[in-house]
Order: sequence, then C-alpha cells, then structure tokens
Amino acid sequence: MPKGVKGFQKGHRFFGNPTRAAAPAFCKCGKQLAKWPSKRGKSGLCHKCAVSRPFDDIHKQKISNALTGYVKTPTHRARISAAATERFKDPTNVPWWEGGKSFEDYSPQFNERLKEQIRKRDSYRCQECFRHQSELGRRLDVHHINFDKKNCKPENLIALCASCHNQTKYGRADWTEYYQERMKERNGVSW
Repeated sequence: MPKGVKGFQKGHRFFGNPTRAAAPAFCKCGKQLAKWPSKRGKSGLCHKCAVSRPFDDIHKQKISNALTGYVKTPTHRARISAAATERFKDPTNVPWWEGGKSFEDYSPQFNERLKEQIRKRDSYRCQECFRHQSELGRRLDVHHINFDKKNCKPENLIALCASCHNQTKYGRADWTEYYQERMKERNGVSW
C-alpha cells in the first residue's frame, strides 16, 4: 500500500468493531431508520414520508424529459404483457394479493350517496396529494382506511385520486396506520 494511505494491510491488526452499526438515524416524523446507512436511502426519510412527499417542479420536469419520445414497439408491449400474464397466473405471486380479499362484497351502505358525502367532506381534494377532482378528469376514489369493506363509518373513509389509491395496495399496515393518524389529527377520531 502506498505511503500515507491508511487501510487494512496484511499482517496488521484490525482496530474497530466491524459488526457495530452506525449511529441510529431518525426520519422527520420520529421513526427510526434502517440500521445501516446503505439501507436508509438517500432522502433520509421513512417510506411513508418519502411516498407522501410531493414532487417539486424540477423533479417533474426531469421525469417528463426522461420519458419524452420513448415509445414501446407493439412487439415490446406484447412481450411485457406475456411476461406479466405468465408471472401473475398464480395469485400468490402478485405482491398485493391478500388471499382473495378483493372478491369480498362491499356493504350495502357503501353506495354513491355515501361516496359523494365523503368527497364533499374532503372538499373534492385527494387527501394525499391534494389535487382537486376537477384537475383529474374523473371522480375521486373513496378508500376504506382499514381495508374492511364492511366498515362504512365516515371516519374509516377517505377521498383519494386513482394514483394515490393505487399506492395503498402495497404495505397495507403502514397505510392503515398513516391514514388513521391523519384522521385523528384532522377530526380527533380515536381508533
């Protein structure tokens, strides 16, 4: 090893504890992050805070520039479709599979009238990204916070745009906790 360069050299003893983790780090919401810095991500935020953080205009422009002009050929689309079809033939391979929970019927109380009341209560804004229903070109979805289709109490329902609603498929326990906290802060609802 060149003179002046420090590091492990054959025949020398290693000083320090290689199994010792780095100092604990915390997200701005107070949740402790992963033990190792390489597992924490660059943002220094937990999953919920990172997902709920809105993109700034610069980031949106970078995404737009990266995708501009990129068109998949029909052959490429067919191969992607065939691969997905094959991969998801067995429902247990689908990441958001919950044992057939999506086939359960909704409660009779979960009707258009109730959905419209929830949208109106939430001022026709997605409660995650805060976009107005008129910007989206379609009505807001009404999401069951605890994923129980039979629980149609207003404190268990929240208006979300389709994009934010799709995100709730992954990490259901985290999203349930997150939206319950949001409703508690907003309405003083205790779970």
